[in-house]
Amino acid sequence: FRSPRDLKAEGIAVAAYHPGWVRTDMGGAQAAIGVEESAAGLIARLDELTLDRSGGFFMWDGPGIPF
Repeated sequence: FRSPRDLKAEGIAVAAYHPGWVRTDMGGAQAAIGVEESAAGLIARLDELTLDRSGGFFMWDGPGIPF
């Protein structure tokens, strides 16, 4: 097992992302966002990932989530 700290030392950034409450069969029609909006946000977050942000947990739209 290699921890996020170990990977960061090797120049590899890792993070976890929450896709949000998405309108899907599981999320239901009352969910806050559509699939396209969630996916676009997640792609933008991945594009922003740096070693400085490595090891974090983030929402699809950017804010960090404490854990």
